[in-house]
Amino acid sequence: MEIMLPQVDSLERHPLEQKMEPEMKDWPVSNQAQDDATEQNVPDGAETPFKTLFEVFVDDFMAATNEIDPNNLTRISRVMLHAIHCIFPPSEITGHKGENSISVSKIDNGDGRWSYLKEILGWIIDGKDYTITLPKKKLKKIEKEVNKAVRMKKVPLKQFQELAGKLQHASYAMPGGWGLFSPIQKAMQGSPKEIVLTEELEECLADWKTIVRHLTTHPTHVLQLVDGFPDFLGYTDACKKGAGGVWMGVTEDIGYVTWRVEFPQDIQDELCTAENPNGSITMNDLELAGVVLGWLVLEKLVPNLRFKHVGMNCDNSTAVSWSNKYRTAKSVPAARLLRLLSLRMHRRQVSPLLVIHISGEQNSMADKSSRSFGSAGNAFDIHDSLTSFFNTNYPLPQGHSWKEFKIPSNLFSRVMSCVRGERLKMGQLLRLKGIDKNIGPIGKSTYAIGNAAPFWTMRPNLKVTSSSEPLLQGSGLVSTAKGIRLKFRALLKRSRPSPRPSSWLDNPHPSIARTKNTNEAWKK
Repeated sequence: MEIMLPQVDSLERHPLEQKMEPEMKDWPVSNQAQDDATEQNVPDGAETPFKTLFEVFVDDFMAATNEIDPNNLTRISRVMLHAIHCIFPPSEITGHKGENSISVSKIDNGDGRWSYLKEILGWIIDGKDYTITLPKKKLKKIEKEVNKAVRMKKVPLKQFQELAGKLQHASYAMPGGWGLFSPIQKAMQGSPKEIVLTEELEECLADWKTIVRHLTTHPTHVLQLVDGFPDFLGYTDACKKGAGGVWMGVTEDIGYVTWRVEFPQDIQDELCTAENPNGSITMNDLELAGVVLGWLVLEKLVPNLRFKHVGMNCDNSTAVSWSNKYRTAKSVPAARLLRLLSLRMHRRQVSPLLVIHISGEQNSMADKSSRSFGSAGNAFDIHDSLTSFFNTNYPLPQGHSWKEFKIPSNLFSRVMSCVRGERLKMGQLLRLKGIDKNIGPIGKSTYAIGNAAPFWTMRPNLKVTSSSEPLLQGSGLVSTAKGIRLKFRALLKRSRPSPRPSSWLDNPHPSIARTKNTNEAWKK
């Protein structure tokens, strides 16, 4: 299809292409929306939107384009139909007795008709509002099966696995569900014959019902699912005594902010150490708590996080892994914290959080903040001025100065409850006093999006930072914006298609030697 598209004018009219034309009652009278989008200036460094995309999944052929001129749609339809028949010729060409390789019945039913609203591979894709959701029938079925499982109290493993699989599939477009898998994963460990519905599991499934119902009426915007280079950059650290970190803007100026909190004595006493091997809280749990606290600090600093990209740095690999997977079957405190984190991300409609691992040497500023309560290696105590220390030891360019953020007690207490393993109601996590003052119901759209508007217009106040602009690193040393962005490049692959040549003919051939060696290994 990709090869044939430039040569479309040489192709004959296909007998089925007329049935793929859009229904004009659902189509704009003019192409003004597209014209407006084309006339807008693309920010420096931003990628130009694709014009046409072809995808093939097993026997499903899909095409998407933002060139909505009817003549262009006809050309793409013609290319798709001819391309399929080139590979799988119809019976009048080959003489075979099988059916047409193109499902004429589906074409007659309108499945091949161009439309802004389309069901593709079981998902409802809205090309006007850039949203994705499951069909309402599927969402209702998931809710029904959740209710059935709760009533049974003991669910056969196979049935529970099927339910978990459906929830996993639904979560791809359900940001609030990303952090709800830990109890489910833990329950299936060891593959028991039956899954006992504990209070924790019942609470988890109740959370899922709420999220599923919300998705029924509030489709997820695709910008909540796509990773991007950070608009805001943070560093976090934690030790036995407390947690701390710093924030700075990349595309928006939020100043340079540092924060710190001291952990309650009961949490310090429960930390599992060589001297206290029976402690119920691990250092990994506290490091993850630092990540969550850092996130809540950013929520207070930036009133509107919708569609923004957030990058965080942490020197604890386990906490980083948990933050990127949003689940764990090993730690109850971590599971509670991940639930809080994903629900807050869902609440603020932010794009996926990017958390990367850095060495302790690169995390000096957050380390100093967390150890300011009498911990080993501390440089000052709780009574000293944090801003004075930072202004002296980590001076900022161009006359900037550090500011200290004091975490409100109500936010801190929610996080500490999670660290203790307490089960908080979803409402307690979705509605936080002082943060959600100007935010409507969960997931409610507050930013008007024009039809066919380019993606960059959906993110207010976007300013692409120059690659040579100096930015501060967690060590206090200065780097360029390009250098910091490169550190997050690997995580961007989570929401990107697999790399591939522009033409499938350019794919490398499989190694014959490798195949031969594999076959010889099997013979042995």
